[in-house]
Amino acid sequence: MLRFFLAGLLALVAAPALADEPSPRLPVLIVDGMNNHDWPRATKILKDALTNSGRFMVDVSTSPAVDASKEAWDRWRPEFAKYDVVLSNFNGGHKPTNLHWPSEVEKALEDYVSGGGGLVIYHSANNSFPNWPAYNEMIGLGWRGPDFGPSLIVSPDEKVAIVLKGRGRGPGHGPEHDFQVTVLNADHPITKGLPKKWMHPHEQLSHGQHGPAKNITVLSYAHSKDTGDNEVMDWVIPYGRGRVYVTMLGHLWKNKPNMAMRCIGFQTMLIRGCEWAATGKVSYPVPEDFPTATEMRLRAEEALGQITENINDGGTLFSVRSPSGMGRATIHQESWSNNVRLRLYLRGLEGLTISNGSVTFKTFALKDSGHGKLRRLLDDGQEKLVDKGDPYWTEIQAFDAKGKPFRGFPGEGGYFEMVLPQALFTTRPKSLNILWIDFYRR
Repeated sequence: MLRFFLAGLLALVAAPALADEPSPRLPVLIVDGMNNHDWPRATKILKDALTNSGRFMVDVSTSPAVDASKEAWDRWRPEFAKYDVVLSNFNGGHKPTNLHWPSEVEKALEDYVSGGGGLVIYHSANNSFPNWPAYNEMIGLGWRGPDFGPSLIVSPDEKVAIVLKGRGRGPGHGPEHDFQVTVLNADHPITKGLPKKWMHPHEQLSHGQHGPAKNITVLSYAHSKDTGDNEVMDWVIPYGRGRVYVTMLGHLWKNKPNMAMRCIGFQTMLIRGCEWAATGKVSYPVPEDFPTATEMRLRAEEALGQITENINDGGTLFSVRSPSGMGRATIHQESWSNNVRLRLYLRGLEGLTISNGSVTFKTFALKDSGHGKLRRLLDDGQEKLVDKGDPYWTEIQAFDAKGKPFRGFPGEGGYFEMVLPQALFTTRPKSLNILWIDFYRR
């Protein structure tokens, strides 16, 4: 298994173009308000991923707090019927005595889904409402004990096996770690076109989920080093005329890293799962920067667009795709890899600025021979030239669309690539800022 290098930079990657994007966008309602995970931060990431996909418009309905007055709860009535899909980021607890929604709200969700509405259960939302029978039917498997009902695992020959009620493990997980997700059902609209295996970062790999386990189509699984079994990760269920998509991925503790939610694999599955739950079809394409069997790929937290962060044993590569030719972004990180590279899919390089807060590194291409790249450094307001003897020196290479070294401007499909000087990281900056200008703007 690969080691994850917690690293980051800033960049802009255009969202995948949508085929025949509908108008208006599909309306989504995220329901949150209570969770033992960092639900406010998770809701923001979920909303951003769905909105940036170009496929959805997203509203949020936040429940009252657990100790809110009866009047507050009586006023909270999410209008499910206004939306094509409801995404639950609500975890009221896995015990029968834990919080329930008002009966009117629960009945409204039952009627909404059975009448044809879409429902998406995100990560710990499957903990909620163990003594709500319809909810258990809708989600299929939840954070329930063996005596609650059957469980599912995937055999080594990729057959879905039922673990009978009263047997098997209780719900749990080991520490966060990187693991491979394997697609089991490659013909379902959500998973069609995905690679068979892809790397997923810093996740709690859950096991021992139990429930009615009826009418479940398992989409993906992951091998648990804690249990030795292949545990189901994503699945779908019909409920009446409605469709339900459940994912176990996307773990996020308060004040902890959010790599699992920034995983392009997770976000792609979420987007496609929401679209399928809403319409029964999927038009959102598998992005070119989807994770591979050996590389984890993440989106940036803060950018004017999106970033591809490729992680492997050789270090971290940040890829910038910027159709407008101009962009900037910032990302915050706690630590940096020893080998951080920046790849810019630009036709030319009129300007590139990278700042760690104390020094600013500048470079640009002066002529189409690919040479004559001038590097300058601003340190305490003083500007100086950077040559090969300077710790901020780095080579900037040009490559053509096939990835071959190229003498000149890269042109269509080509790119510039550089190893970021380690001097940028000696002060252990919490963030880097980047600004780029491509004088071959489209």
